[in-house]
Amino acid sequence: MLLYTIHMSIVYSNITAKRFKKLAQMDEDIFHTQDLANLWQINNKNNLYTTLYRYVQKGLLNRIQKGMYSLKDTKYLDPNLLGIKFLNQCRDMNNEL
Repeated sequence: MLLYTIHMSIVYSNITAKRFKKLAQMDEDIFHTQDLANLWQINNKNNLYTTLYRYVQKGLLNRIQKGMYSLKDTKYLDPNLLGIKFLNQCRDMNNEL
């Protein structure tokens, strides 16, 4: 029986690469937290928030505001699209109440 040892950082980098490949295929610039949870199939909120925090710290994602993230820096985003996404987020938060 032949056993291979795999370093955990390789496993995590493969997961990260798959997640960002999915984001790139969506052809969107701005993502809500719930969008990312659904896309990446993360059900636990603590895992999701920790993952997002780490991606922001590594510079892979940009945090626009609470609950909104982007692959691009905010200065390269369309202000109209940003406003629409922000209004949709506010609407969705009001519907949860």
